[in-house]
Amino acid sequence: MIEVSIIRVVAMAMVVAYHCLYPLAFGSSAYWPYDLQSLDPVSNICRFLNSIDMPAFVFISGYLYASIKIQKNGYSRKRTFVVKKAKRLLIPLAFWTVVIYLLLPERFVLYKPIDILLGMDHLWFLPMLFGCFVVTDFTYNIWRRLPLYGNLIVILVITVLYYVLFKCQLLAYLPIFFFGVVVVNNNIQNWLSLHMSKSMLAMAGMVLCCVIFLLTDHRLPIHSDLLSRLSGTLFSFISVLFFQRFFKEGCQVNNLILNSLDKNSMGIYLIHQIALFEILKSDWVVGMYRSHVVLTPIIMFLILLLASWALSILINRTKFKFVLG
Repeated sequence: MIEVSIIRVVAMAMVVAYHCLYPLAFGSSAYWPYDLQSLDPVSNICRFLNSIDMPAFVFISGYLYASIKIQKNGYSRKRTFVVKKAKRLLIPLAFWTVVIYLLLPERFVLYKPIDILLGMDHLWFLPMLFGCFVVTDFTYNIWRRLPLYGNLIVILVITVLYYVLFKCQLLAYLPIFFFGVVVVNNNIQNWLSLHMSKSMLAMAGMVLCCVIFLLTDHRLPIHSDLLSRLSGTLFSFISVLFFQRFFKEGCQVNNLILNSLDKNSMGIYLIHQIALFEILKSDWVVGMYRSHVVLTPIIMFLILLLASWALSILINRTKFKFVLG
């Protein structure tokens, strides 16, 4: 599915770019103790990247899950499905947590034990995504029968639960994952074509929210993480519609580079931030960030992307490829 591959690669590249810019975006903190001054333009770029990258990853995961589950009758046995996802997500979580402990033990003092178990630094994505898969699969018989409006109400209820009762990564991203499922389950593309006026009104409302988010000062109350996630979800949804319109259904990726980046996207995600922390131990590199605020992040992006990509390819050719999911 070419729409999945392209969105996943773009989201992965945005994550790497976000982390390369982060030291200049938000200055020195306990999590990034590099004594660098925050720059507002870089902060705005980072907020834009962060509003799209992880929501796009999560949305496309839900979309792909539903495509396999519904259209290809896959994932028929729940126990087998859960075991498979545990191997792909929780084993890499354990492995890379140990790697961080060995290479970056100073990171562990920043987290409570429960936070380490739930994924420190960028590893939070793995248990969160596992939870999305399990919750969605175990409620299949409910959402599969609901009409579009019913499933949209479910998304709204989960969102309210997150903001009102309990803030955790699972509840934060489950609505986005589930929306990817709903796009396939309720065949939203056909619904949009049958209800054009309602579709245009709803799309215009979402676009307006995203424009408000991107153009307003982040200190304003309207500039919330809710609008941030809405922006990323809308970007992913429109991208899916766009690629489906211009490529035949079931079209596969023929570009070797894009195909390789897609297959190694999880490996690049897991490796790059650990490598970045290691590189930033060098005072010379931190000095480069101070002296060359434009050139240094670009160079870091290219180095981290290429190095993580190469290492992921090498690991995937060994019997230890399971550590990359």
